[in-house]
Amino acid sequence: MIFLEIFIIQNSSHSHTKEPRYIIIGNYDTVDETNDSELELLQRIILDGRFNINALSQKMKKNQVTIRRMLHELERRDIILGYRATINTAHLGYQYFKVFLIMSDYDDMHLKRFIHYCIQHKNILYITKAIGYASYELELVAKTNVEFNEIMTEIKSKFGDIVKDYRFIYIYKVYRISYF
Repeated sequence: MIFLEIFIIQNSSHSHTKEPRYIIIGNYDTVDETNDSELELLQRIILDGRFNINALSQKMKKNQVTIRRMLHELERRDIILGYRATINTAHLGYQYFKVFLIMSDYDDMHLKRFIHYCIQHKNILYITKAIGYASYELELVAKTNVEFNEIMTEIKSKFGDIVKDYRFIYIYKVYRISYF
C-alpha cells in the first residue's frame, strides 16, 4: 500500500480525554533502516499485541531494559505508531464495508470539508487517498444495509459536487496484516 498524503484519523481508544487524539498515516520522505533485533521485536509484537516485556526479553534473550529501550526507539522513529486492538465488529453487530469513491474535480476547500466530515463521522474508520480507479477509499461499519445506504446517501447529498459515484464491498472477515 502506498500513502501519498497525510490523513489524520481519530483514535477512539483515547475517548476518555477531552481532546480527541489522532493517528497520522503516510507521507514519509525517508525509509528508516532497522536491525535484525528490531525486526524480530516487531514480528513478535505483531503476533501478540498483548505482549509482556518479561516474556519478550526471555524469548529474545535480551534484558527487559534493552527491550523497553528498543520499543521506545521504534516509537521515537515513528516505526511503531501506536498499539491497538483488532476488534471483531461482527460480534458487536456491525457489518464492515470498503467504499471506493469516484471523485470529480475538487478544490482544497471541498476536499478539506469532506475529510473533516469523514474524521467526525462515528461510522467511518479510515479514509485513504487511492491510486487507480477510485480517488479515495473509505472503510466504515454499519449495523444494517439500510444504515450503510443512509450513510452513503448522506455523503452523496452533502458532497455530491465532488463525489461522482461509488462502489463498495462488504467485508465479512478481517485478517491481521503482517508486513514481515
